[in-house]
Amino acid sequence: LVKSDGIIVSTPTGSTSYSLAAGGPIVDPSASVFVISPVAPYGISSRPIVTGNGSVIELTVEGERRCILVIDGQVRHALSGRETVTFSLSEKKASFVSLDHDFYRRIRTKLTG
Repeated sequence: LVKSDGIIVSTPTGSTSYSLAAGGPIVDPSASVFVISPVAPYGISSRPIVTGNGSVIELTVEGERRCILVIDGQVRHALSGRETVTFSLSEKKASFVSLDHDFYRRIRTKLTG
């Protein structure tokens, strides 16, 4: 159970964006994992979790609270109390074109300005 203002579920590609800003780890893009990062958790014991390939993540809105599901900043869906959203890694892989192949150099530049 995590009490927070929100939850970020990201792939390694998204780990260097909103998840990183919420205190999540930087994940190598070749890893088949999810990062689950609480946003403004209500206790200090709530920390980001990295979960491996084959994991199924279920998030449930507790009580009668209202919640908005936002997917990659675009798709919005209102969730009602006790509604569950399930996440798992797809067997299908996406390929991205990158002109700068040095992931760690890009991260270093991003972090140091």
